[in-house]
Amino acid sequence: DVDAGLLSESGEAAVLRALARAVRAVEHDKSTAQFLQPGCVAFGHAPEDNAKTRAAPAGRALVVGYDLAMAADDYLEPYRQGAVRHGTDFRVTLWANQRSQQLRFKVMARMFDFTGKRVLDAGCSRGDFAAYLIEQGVAFERFIGVDGLPEVIDFANSRGLANCAFHAGDFVRDPGLLRIEDPHIIAISGSLNTMTESQALTVLDAAWQACGEALMFNFLSDRCGP
Repeated sequence: DVDAGLLSESGEAAVLRALARAVRAVEHDKSTAQFLQPGCVAFGHAPEDNAKTRAAPAGRALVVGYDLAMAADDYLEPYRQGAVRHGTDFRVTLWANQRSQQLRFKVMARMFDFTGKRVLDAGCSRGDFAAYLIEQGVAFERFIGVDGLPEVIDFANSRGLANCAFHAGDFVRDPGLLRIEDPHIIAISGSLNTMTESQALTVLDAAWQACGEALMFNFLSDRCGP
């Protein structure tokens, strides 16, 4: 899979029409992206597109807008089934193992300095990313988690993690949840994997509009190999 994408550049930037096509565009047209480190890309401008663009606030990027009808919340069903089988055990996150999960966390933590920042984790599940940052000594200002499963949110809040708050809600259907406490950084780790292409792009667009400084995410690709 692709470890992470980072959207934090000023000037023209866009969420590409398809995540798989974005990967291919980066491979074949290096003018569309700046490589920050292995697995980490800052998108500069989108290829020619018939989608509408709208002005962004000063100092922020332009984002391609899509008129997409949202389907039923099937993207949550694998997690619901995981909760039925595993409760709030680690396996409800659907990561293969903790090493796999923490590898993604490690990449994200290296991509951007979280010190003094308000961080929103979209699809936070049990609050494991917040716990990881605290264990690593990262002094964020505030950590906000949002997830569609109330039971994992209850578990996350029960952990007593300092400077953290976790909220139950579907940020695909209600993108306003991505603006809770006006985050500097929005992180999406694994949550895009169960969405349709249109849903994922709509979420990325909303997240880019909601974040103050950076949007970072990872997703599974449709190809094998490096």
